[in-house]
Amino acid sequence: MSSYWDSGDKFTPQDKVLVRAHLLNAMAASNHGLRAQFVEILHQIIRADYPENWPELTGQIQSALSNTSDFNVLSSGLLALHKVMDFRAYKDNFYDELVGNFFPQLLSIGQQALNSPPSPEVFTLLKSVLKIWNTAIVWKLSPYLTNL
Repeated sequence: MSSYWDSGDKFTPQDKVLVRAHLLNAMAASNHGLRAQFVEILHQIIRADYPENWPELTGQIQSALSNTSDFNVLSSGLLALHKVMDFRAYKDNFYDELVGNFFPQLLSIGQQALNSPPSPEVFTLLKSVLKIWNTAIVWKLSPYLTNL
């Protein structure tokens, strides 16, 4: 995927815009096995395009995290946030911005999951929240996190 995405031979700029616009929705609509493939595609596109060529991703993730009534959409948003934090947080100067923008919502999602009856979906949400949290604190603590 990465060699095709970057080359410009296989994907036109219009194709890339279309893929980026619908990738999170495709993740949410897919089964678990296919979602894993979409996550890898997302990872490759983040490496190539985020944030310069895909500034809308932050808003797409924010929208997915706001949709707490649909497990698949929320789960896709958490997977996307984890990939963004994992790849970009320590490479750029916007780590604190990412944490400040997303962690209040992430904390709320985690609290809601903890207060829900146990289920595989709740476990999946908590696991994703904790993975993102771990990724965020491995190298440094954002001022947002130190002021909680």
